[in-house]
Amino acid sequence: MQVLVADDEITSRVMVETMLREKGHTVRNCDDGFDVAKILSATPHPRIAVISNALSRLRGLDVSRFLCATGKKSGVYILLVSDVLDMELVELCSRAGVDDIIARPFSAASFMSRLEAAERAVELEDELARVQGILHGLAAFESPVDKKARALRESNATLLGIGGKKTDADDDAHKKAAAAPATAPDTLRRHPPAVPTADKRERVFRGVQIFPDKETDAGQAAAQAHVPEGAHSFMGAGAPPAQAAKVAYADTGSTSSGESPRPPAPAPPPPREDVRQDALVNAQIVQDEELADDEIIHPFEFDEIILNVFSGMGVTLKSEIPPKPLPEGPLYASWVGIAIPTQAIWMDVMLVAGEQAGKIVTKELLGQSKVTDSDVCEMFAELQNMVQGSLRRYLEENGHKPVLQLTIPRASRMEEALELPLETALVESGFSINGEPLMAVLFEHREFYICDNVTDMKCYDFVCEPVVKEGIPGELLVMGSLVRTKEMGIIEGYAGKVLPFKAMHASPLAKAIGPGRLLEVPGTAECCDKVKA
Repeated sequence: MQVLVADDEITSRVMVETMLREKGHTVRNCDDGFDVAKILSATPHPRIAVISNALSRLRGLDVSRFLCATGKKSGVYILLVSDVLDMELVELCSRAGVDDIIARPFSAASFMSRLEAAERAVELEDELARVQGILHGLAAFESPVDKKARALRESNATLLGIGGKKTDADDDAHKKAAAAPATAPDTLRRHPPAVPTADKRERVFRGVQIFPDKETDAGQAAAQAHVPEGAHSFMGAGAPPAQAAKVAYADTGSTSSGESPRPPAPAPPPPREDVRQDALVNAQIVQDEELADDEIIHPFEFDEIILNVFSGMGVTLKSEIPPKPLPEGPLYASWVGIAIPTQAIWMDVMLVAGEQAGKIVTKELLGQSKVTDSDVCEMFAELQNMVQGSLRRYLEENGHKPVLQLTIPRASRMEEALELPLETALVESGFSINGEPLMAVLFEHREFYICDNVTDMKCYDFVCEPVVKEGIPGELLVMGSLVRTKEMGIIEGYAGKVLPFKAMHASPLAKAIGPGRLLEVPGTAECCDKVKA
């Protein structure tokens, strides 16, 4: 079995490596916490890790937190080596996912007993995985009787005209049905928009969307009304009875004298309800894929960014689905704005925590038992800065370039609840620490306007395209400019014309918090008094 030994003390590391090799284990060693995290996150990785809690850059405790936060702790048994062993450390290790602790200095017998316990735990985990694989295989096994029953069901479906092969006439009928104008109501929408606008963006909560099981009666009747005569419809019954009788009569044909006419061909049975439901499900899947292509980030990917940032700082959060409600009383909030000018997208990231959650996070970050409000705000602003940096890297790696930071992160203590524009929330992620709730909300703003007169712009507007002077070479404002005091002075001092360009007003979140409070550079004069009505 491969074992990783990470210790900053050479004497202790050599002793442990010697005992492991004598037992026949393969040993890897390192003395840096970041290297340990990379080795244990890779595949394959050592099954047992003996890690010192005094490693450089990342402690052994923080390595375990990181693995738990990223979902890669499974399959790794962590034995933490610490110079100090007290109840506080035991509690921290329990929350961080450490499997066992041993105090230094330790004897060979003590270490070997801990190692044997680790080996038994790994062997039991492997045995559990093997049994689960057998159970999954048995669940997927199809006996000869089941195979025969399935063949009979398929044969019966073919005879009933449900599962048979398509004919050219069926294909032509379906093509005509697809070409018919679609006046049926949209029964496969994610959510009915509160305001019927073309640019309305819908909220995504963990990517879970609810669709109606069946169409409304009006929608079903409208869908049937556009099915060509004689064509098969998956959205309702087949051809109308009168048309079916007409087709059956035509099939009898003319007969010679003395011969009785052929009996009319029976009308095909209407499609079964399960076939209709399958068609609806397939349509929902197709629409889901089309809508997912327009999502700039998946909710679980945003969750992973938040978890990685906090775990990298030594704080372990627990995901809460659905999010826990925030407590009554004062709240700590931090926010930052980023934008993608080429796509006219303005995004605001907000971290909100109750008083207890904010102080618990700050205490773990600073390693202190008492913290002040200014300490909490400073730490939340730093966490927000790391979140926006990770989010910008994610967006740029996925083809959204350039991603600009609109201002530095801010944080403050709010005594009263703030009314947030949740209708523009793209992702709402819930977490907890020691049972206390914390939320991360990603807001998205996509409403832009076309401007051909710079004097119409307002303070804190965002320029999505370069503002080019008409007839004069040069740009008045570059792409990605946020109109503050300096830009407002340039605009007011220019009397010429410009070519039409795309711009955005301040986001709803910025308006709710206060544009100057969110977007102004600290230490500079605000230009909110220059906003035009």
